[in-house]
Amino acid sequence: MDFSHLFDLKDIFSNSIAGLIIIIIIFFYKEKISSITDCSGVWYIKTITKETKYNPYMDMVLVYKMIVLQKGQELEGTIEKIYENSLKDGSKEYIGKDRIRSKFKGYIERNYFGADKISIHIIENGTDRESTSFQKIISKCSNVLEGEFESTAGDAKGICIWQRKPF
Repeated sequence: MDFSHLFDLKDIFSNSIAGLIIIIIIFFYKEKISSITDCSGVWYIKTITKETKYNPYMDMVLVYKMIVLQKGQELEGTIEKIYENSLKDGSKEYIGKDRIRSKFKGYIERNYFGADKISIHIIENGTDRESTSFQKIISKCSNVLEGEFESTAGDAKGICIWQRKPF
């Protein structure tokens, strides 16, 4: 009598159980030890334009103050432009009533095998016209986040940095 096929089934069963245990450990690690990124509260965002169809925006630096309300993986809130440094307007601080106020919505995309991704959509009520921008941030730690942005203002693209402290 040949019982070799029973050993194959035993190996398949033990490998499946081992795989299931590894998945459960990773799940509990991400949910309990390394839970979802906490974005609630105040953030300061710096954007640096690296590509644009409008030359005066090249290398432009903008700084915003953002207030985030987080509900699970959903994000929403307000954002105010507080600083600008560009070829067009030079260095300019926005104070009080001169701040450009906008609203945003977004979400956190959980990644169980790597960093979470944060996406936000901003509708900015600019001085000349309304514009839209999108930011995609990689969450590697809780106090400084980095990513990329795209904006309809000057068809600009570049990098963005989020941090809890002012720049």
